[in-house]
Amino acid sequence: MRSFTPKNTLDAKDLILLIDGHSELVRNRTVTCATTICCHCGLDAVGAQTPFAFHGTRPRRFLVLVGSYVCKVAALLARWRCPQCQRTFTDSPPFACAHKAYTLPQMTERAAKYVSNSSTSYRRGVCSVGLPIFYEKSPKSLSQNLGGEGDRHILLRRLRKMSQSPAVLG
Repeated sequence: MRSFTPKNTLDAKDLILLIDGHSELVRNRTVTCATTICCHCGLDAVGAQTPFAFHGTRPRRFLVLVGSYVCKVAALLARWRCPQCQRTFTDSPPFACAHKAYTLPQMTERAAKYVSNSSTSYRRGVCSVGLPIFYEKSPKSLSQNLGGEGDRHILLRRLRKMSQSPAVLG
């Protein structure tokens, strides 16, 4: 399993760009499979004559913390087919954790904050910039409040505003 430490966590803007970049690689079919052993039959793709074959894509939604907001970011993940058992599997990118909606760097950062101080409560450990994290009621009401733009434009506008303000993402 790939691991991230709090020292190399990414800010929200870089994380969104990383997710978009990975989706573009998948869309262009230029992504490589990082998995070396088939999870179904145990075939070692490094020693096999034929590597895992690109099989298709599947959509995935990631939740990214931007200040005290949770924003949804759509992505594409690659599906791979094993040449031995002919079964397919999804290879998770380094910023993703299987079966988790939040990204690995942000989960690691919050967990490190929680365990670094024994007096930190769980509620305080997941706060961002000293404020609780919350979800927007609906993307429609959010876009109406900020000029009727789509979710991506809203997110980029917020990121620009936050980078100009003295309170940086926590």
